Order: sequence, then C-alpha cells, then structure tokens
Amino acid sequence: MQEYYNKNYTLPPVPENLIPSLSDIISDGNICPTGNIKTTESIFAVYDASQEIYDIYEKYFESKVFIRWQVITADLPAHYDWGFSELKYLYLIDTGGDDVVTKFWSEMSGDPVTGGSFSHDDRNLVFEVKESAEQWFTLNVKKPHQVVNITRPRVALIIRPEY
Repeated sequence: MQEYYNKNYTLPPVPENLIPSLSDIISDGNICPTGNIKTTESIFAVYDASQEIYDIYEKYFESKVFIRWQVITADLPAHYDWGFSELKYLYLIDTGGDDVVTKFWSEMSGDPVTGGSFSHDDRNLVFEVKESAEQWFTLNVKKPHQVVNITRPRVALIIRPEY
C-alpha cells in the first residue's frame, strides 16, 4: 500500500474560507501543461491556487512546489502523470462520486513513465483505494494508475514538488 498511497497527517486541512466554488475555480482558466486529457471536452483540468493557500502549505516542503486546483469530470484512463516528481499530495473537496476509486496497475517495459496514457488490458490490478474527502493523502503518480466511477466533478487541491 505505501508504495502507491499514503494518508498524510502532517499537512493541515484546507481552511473552508479558502475553498472557492467550482465555478470560481474554473473561471480562472485551465493551466494544464499537458494539453488536457480530452474526449469531446476536457475531462482533466488544473487551475492556480491562491497566494493564501501557498502561504499555508509551501513551508511544509523543502523544495519548490506547485499548488493547484484539479478538476476531473469523467473517468481517467490508465496513465502516468507528466513531470518528474513521484508524489502528488491531494486534498479532495469532492470525491467525484460515491464509488470513485484509484486503481494501480502492474508496470511494463516501455511504459510512458514521463507521462501519458495507455491500455491496461494486459496488466494486473495491484492495488485499489477509495479515497475520502477532506483529508490529505499522497499518490505515487509514477506508478500506472487510473481513476474510475466518476459521476460528478472530482475537485482536489493538489501539491506537487517540482522534482
């Protein structure tokens, strides 16, 4: 389990007065550097967090971090996150549905570990977790994973170390 997912008890909860509405989050414009995962519309988007949020959380990290709002509106395919850092810290505001789970799949040679999606048809499910809202946890995003059973926007504050 620790190889894929861990609860984090070090970071404080996100203050309710600093959690914008979904419409306020998306009004700032998607800054997703990967060009989004798209069907006919973007199903994955990232938005800047406020300086007040940075002021609370960046002191918990030794290196530079990116702190953003993440909105996922449909199931994500199996993928590796873009970037170099292994861990992504998440605080779910809305889980995205009652039965949403993150599934981790077996690794294969030639996987797009620097970022990208792929079919999981020939892989084994190695771990699955149903995350709770309003608590911090980390995911190892350099392990193949997907998020499924999304029925409404899944909204999270995410923290990603630069390296």
